[in-house]
Amino acid sequence: MSVAYPLTNSDVTNGYASIPVAFDAAFADSNYVVSFTVERTNSNVPANAIAPAQVSSKTASGFTANLALITADLGSGGQAVLIHAIGFHA
Repeated sequence: MSVAYPLTNSDVTNGYASIPVAFDAAFADSNYVVSFTVERTNSNVPANAIAPAQVSSKTASGFTANLALITADLGSGGQAVLIHAIGFHA
């Protein structure tokens, strides 16, 4: 699955973004492993300006993808990112 998210000025100022990701179909519980990547949609943003950081707030229906943002390279926000994720039930 993929989720589009526009980075906000607050995200850039804080140096991170927390993006909710909902699965197309919920798992029976939160006992799953998830992997996600982030895709920059603007080629003017350096590759190292946005990086996957961690997964948090796992529920049966989804999780929160946390990104680390290198603020000096992002300007004032407005950059869109795509989160690509896959989950496997353990």
